[in-house]
Amino acid sequence: MLASLPLQGRALPLPSRSLKAAAPRRAGRAAAPQPGRRAASRAVRPQACLLWWRSKAAAAAPAAAVLLEPSAAFTAATVLVLPVYVAMIAFPAARLTRRFLDSPVLPLLLGVPYAVLFWQAWQGGALAAIADAVRASSPLPDAAALAGVFRTPVLTAMAWLHLLLLDLLQARAVLLDGLKNAVPTGHSIALCCMFGPLGVLSHLLTRWVVPRLKGSKAALAPFA
Repeated sequence: MLASLPLQGRALPLPSRSLKAAAPRRAGRAAAPQPGRRAASRAVRPQACLLWWRSKAAAAAPAAAVLLEPSAAFTAATVLVLPVYVAMIAFPAARLTRRFLDSPVLPLLLGVPYAVLFWQAWQGGALAAIADAVRASSPLPDAAALAGVFRTPVLTAMAWLHLLLLDLLQARAVLLDGLKNAVPTGHSIALCCMFGPLGVLSHLLTRWVVPRLKGSKAALAPFA
């Protein structure tokens, strides 16, 4: 159909379909996004991607942070050093014992788990707690302040591995020195197992006593 409008006595035909078709075009042009809105939407996309990546990283962080359970490292290290002490006490001069003590196997078996626990403590903020305790008790560290820090399982396991390795190195030094000076070392190595400084003191006392006992026996031998 055609709609007619009077204009100076004439009828001007206007197609009604063209009017209906033009209306959606104008509406579409009016609804088109402005350049500023397009820039804003483009700026939002990287932020959304960044938030998504952070959420994924936060979800994966707990699983990646725990590479070694502190309780497992504690138990495994304790079981590992016991046969070594048995070999040093029962077979001090055996070739296998000497080879094992001269090799880097044992320090690696205790040092690698210690490094893993150190990384986990750093990731979990436990090392920061130690630093805070040391700073709070300046100028020197306070035993009471550090005692509360070592309630954390990862720090307890680290301290245990630290002590095991130190005691084992002291026991090794006692054994090698005893073989060199021909003095018994079993009792001193047994003390080094849990009380390293006492084991070293015991060995020093043994080194002082044994030569004098041998000298006294040699002096009394002609009168026997």
